[in-house]
Amino acid sequence: MLLVPGGIVGAILSFSGPWGVPYPGARFGLPVEKAALVCSLLLACFAFGSPISVLISDRLGKRKPPYVTCVVVAAAGWAAVVLIPALPLAAVVTILAITGFCTGVGALSYAVGRGSARPEISGTMTGAVITGIMIGPAILQPVTGILLDLNWAGVRIYDVAAFNTAFLPMVGWTIGAALLVPWLKETYCGEQRGENQ
Repeated sequence: MLLVPGGIVGAILSFSGPWGVPYPGARFGLPVEKAALVCSLLLACFAFGSPISVLISDRLGKRKPPYVTCVVVAAAGWAAVVLIPALPLAAVVTILAITGFCTGVGALSYAVGRGSARPEISGTMTGAVITGIMIGPAILQPVTGILLDLNWAGVRIYDVAAFNTAFLPMVGWTIGAALLVPWLKETYCGEQRGENQ
């Protein structure tokens, strides 16, 4: 519950913060205004996906199915955008919208964490989730910047190859999160009971 939220939230905030506008410009030649719209769409879908993922989980009476599904889809989305260079602009924008929406499941991390912990340590688990959400961008943003700086040729203009190399840690962390998340226990929207309960 530290690594999974860190990966999914770290990826979207690392991409959309410093690199969400220059990347579409480098890849598709989009002007800044249109590239900013792509980034805004990603973040709007992220914001919309947060309450929807919680609502779906509550309706199902389960935390694990929407959580696992969204984390896996988000990881696949980042991998597709970065690792498939032949994707056209429309496909990349669609994948980013879906990825943003699925990343909204990060809001469900709090409920998943609290539900998977005994009541006496539920606060500690909440702290672990918050820490994961904070360290994801704190690690990925500077790592991405360092990798970009290692791949510029004389001037600080980054081409698509430089971006794709710099985004590999982001893709790796989200794939790692997707591999970890199936190991969560289903809590059926409840909390574990203490030893004396």
